Formats: sequence, C-alpha cells, structure tokens
Amino acid sequence: MSSITLDLDRHFLVLGDPRPGKDPRWYKSIRTSVVLTVVAAGGQTHVTGFANFFLVRGDSAMVPPQLQERGLPRDSSRWYLERWEDETCGSFDGLRALPTKYTTWGMLKALYR
Repeated sequence: MSSITLDLDRHFLVLGDPRPGKDPRWYKSIRTSVVLTVVAAGGQTHVTGFANFFLVRGDSAMVPPQLQERGLPRDSSRWYLERWEDETCGSFDGLRALPTKYTTWGMLKALYR
C-alpha cells in the first residue's frame, strides 16, 4: 500500500509579506511546521521542518482565465498561493538509494511527479 500524509501546524503565523514591494494589505506570508510521510513499496520517508507560503489577495492576483471560468474570481474574499519556500529535511528509510543528503518536501515532489 502507498500513501502520502501531510500535516501542517494549525496555528499559522500570518504576517505581511517581507519581500520588497509587497503591500501587506494584498500580500501575506504564513510560516508553519510541516510533517510529511510517504509510504511506498520500497519503504517509508519522513520529512519535517517548516514551509513559508506567500499569498496574494484575489483582487490583486493574476488569475488565469481558465480558473475564472471555473468560478474562481478575482475578489478580495479569496487568497491565492503565489509562492512556497521549502525549509524541510527528512530521513530516508529505503524509498530510493540516493547519495547522502537531506530529503525535502520539494525533492519528493520532483521525485514523484
């Protein structure tokens, strides 16, 4: 059996986006802890650490027409994910033999694309 479990800390720290030119009325950042577990035929991998999510308010977001057609409008009551920064590292328990290095959430995303 294969499974992926992703747990985010429910107590998000919401701040204004610290990047230059990002007005905090329209741009926010959320930092949260992450626990990711991947179970596959070859073993199990645990990834822990933090993730930074950068959000843009819907009335400032560049929402593609195909999403707008599906009912996801550009309005101030909706927030969109603009960027995600991975600060995780993990342990390998046999999923795939790789050179010695930390496993991150982003690396697993690329591996199982």
